Amino acid sequence: MLLRQLSSFKGPVLKQIDAGSPLHFLTLTHWVEASKFDLGLHSHVVEELLLMPGEHDARKFSRRNTALWRTDWQLIRAQVIRLGVAYCCLHRQHNAANLKPLVAEIARNGLSEMMALDLCKQGAAMSLVPKVCILATTGVPLIALNRRMRLINKRFDGAWSLVHWQGRGQCDAVHQWALNANLPILYVGGVDQRISGPAAAPLREAADFYYVFEKKKEKKSERAIAELREAGKVVEVVLWQDDGTADLF
Repeated sequence: MLLRQLSSFKGPVLKQIDAGSPLHFLTLTHWVEASKFDLGLHSHVVEELLLMPGEHDARKFSRRNTALWRTDWQLIRAQVIRLGVAYCCLHRQHNAANLKPLVAEIARNGLSEMMALDLCKQGAAMSLVPKVCILATTGVPLIALNRRMRLINKRFDGAWSLVHWQGRGQCDAVHQWALNANLPILYVGGVDQRISGPAAAPLREAADFYYVFEKKKEKKSERAIAELREAGKVVEVVLWQDDGTADLF
């Protein structure tokens, strides 16, 4: 039970597992073992694995299904562990002083203690990167959205986490981009929640930088932008139009 309390955390929302909310991982081992399977092919296997009551059970279940493991697992293993530690640190407030339980858990998954410590330190560092929130409606042309996402990624040198708004104005394309880029994702807001007003206070507190996509000649996000700036946040407005031409600050 102690190990579970130390490493239990919430991961990303995954469309292949129709939970509608961030997945709960009882241990870091559940994250590692689940990542050995391709969700596009074996989501049912991952769902069953996540129900295993402890580390040993998760590893045992995974070994029974070795034939279904991703063929590139050895290539992505370090990346998976780093990201898992980042999620764990984001939700459980781990730091350099109390990484020891996570290091021990990773070592129990077959890595040397030195390598486990190195990956834990890298994962912990990933949890401390700038938090960026991108507010965009589904009407934003993908060409403009992808261009801006690349620029944001370049600005932060690939070291940032996404604060994903789940209320009105959420953008699944931004969420998918972050998943593909293996960025840590924090979730804020609920279904149909507005991005302005008292109920949106958690949104204004969650991130360090905000990018708001606003259609040219419209001011639908004007109030939300003003509230973010009043809260002392860095806000950049990205203008767009239907023909997908270059977006502007």
